[in-house]
Amino acid sequence: MFKRITLILLIVLALPTSNALAVDQEEDYPASQMATLKTWVAPKHHNNGFFMKRAQRTIYFSLAQRMTTDNPFMLYITFAVNRIQDPDVKQYFGQTFPFLHDFNTPYLQAVRKESQKGKTVVVEFGCGLGFMSCMTTLALGNIDDAVHYNDLNTTMMTKAYDGLMKNMYLCELTPSDNKPLLSYIEKFPGSWLKALDTKPELIGKVNIILAQNVIHFLNPIESQQSLDVTMQLLKEGGQAFLLAQAIKFENSVLDCYKKLKLADKQQQKRDLLIFHKLLKPRHPFSSNQAEEAYFENYLKGLSESRIDPLPYMGFLEFDVEFISNTQHLGTALLGISNVKRPELIQPTLLSDTQKETVLPNGEILAKQHVVGNSYTPSIFRTAIYLYNLLHSDSHYRFDVIDVYPLDGVGTRQEKYNTETAHVACIIKKVKKEKESLTVNTEVLDHSHEELKTSDALTRTLNDTRGQEYERPGLRMPSGIQAQLLSQTSAQNK
Repeated sequence: MFKRITLILLIVLALPTSNALAVDQEEDYPASQMATLKTWVAPKHHNNGFFMKRAQRTIYFSLAQRMTTDNPFMLYITFAVNRIQDPDVKQYFGQTFPFLHDFNTPYLQAVRKESQKGKTVVVEFGCGLGFMSCMTTLALGNIDDAVHYNDLNTTMMTKAYDGLMKNMYLCELTPSDNKPLLSYIEKFPGSWLKALDTKPELIGKVNIILAQNVIHFLNPIESQQSLDVTMQLLKEGGQAFLLAQAIKFENSVLDCYKKLKLADKQQQKRDLLIFHKLLKPRHPFSSNQAEEAYFENYLKGLSESRIDPLPYMGFLEFDVEFISNTQHLGTALLGISNVKRPELIQPTLLSDTQKETVLPNGEILAKQHVVGNSYTPSIFRTAIYLYNLLHSDSHYRFDVIDVYPLDGVGTRQEKYNTETAHVACIIKKVKKEKESLTVNTEVLDHSHEELKTSDALTRTLNDTRGQEYERPGLRMPSGIQAQLLSQTSAQNK
């Protein structure tokens, strides 16, 4: 309790009233420049100098570049899960990531654009403390706009959230319409995959969905389910901003990835039919000919679009050995071994540390077992293509508006490379004008160029916050899961 009070006091000193920082320091970063803020903060706030200055300072303190020991605000929101002594809190639940300029700024700009058109509803999945949900309120211009803030960790949504927000500028400012900014936010805990049951009133009503560093916690089947929930929540023309952990290649991972790229038609068909059986159990194929035609349609799409031969090629299982500091932040990767592709229905996992050795310098030598579902731009594109194919009978499809890699501090990269830490994907719900499926291939995809490099990882899988999700029952006939597992295990042998 004493540590928590101390941290909150540090936040008070560091964020709302400190004049220690000169304006030019805040103007040093594009994300916190006042000109940038005015592209996404609602115009009704622009003439309130005090308000805008507080917003600018908060963005400055939340930047990944400012994630340093002299920034207690950033340390609190990033590691807040470690500050809550609650036996029900799972490791890394409620994790909050820094502000990533080339992803978060376009998202906020899109929110403002929608709000200028009329009533706007935003949903954020996996929001941790709710920092981005709170920043979203600054972009809203209508009295009836709303932000629905969701996370699995109810503790983070109450104790940690309230403790942080009470010491931020948001509670002190009075906008011109006299509506407190935090009153725009409605919390609802639970799984992204169960949102249709939790918030049925939002079906078809949401303008924008944000899921930042969440989707890589889902296995391939759950990932497709999350896209279906997203489709049903969004109104026509609505957009989803998705951010995932990127594959960081190490030789053994690269070798496995290359083998998957060489998958033969039998393996491609096997994976495709697993997706269909698990996600469309009420629509079995009427004959072998129908099954074959479906597969040929899939292959045709692969040949017409530059996407991966297998869906979710970043879904891998392996052991990782690394060095971390006392805050369990990875500082050096020593190696990855025993890499393989798990079954598509296997839950993602970041195991508790299996082995720890304290080194003379105080750092920790650690080993973990990981089942992760990392992304490249082409993996995202394949996932969206697969969703559209599985739902070819729907009146709507997803169009990929943009997909691109970012480095660790949130700067957009022209090409996927060894410095890539995240992959962003922006999709839009559109009504089909004709039955044939289309895949947006206008955005250049450089992810395959990454396969030419095999540099060792320079950072550990810190973004893989493994969790035991409250998993909804997969929509499949009784017994089919065990049957598929036995079949695929036999084939693998």
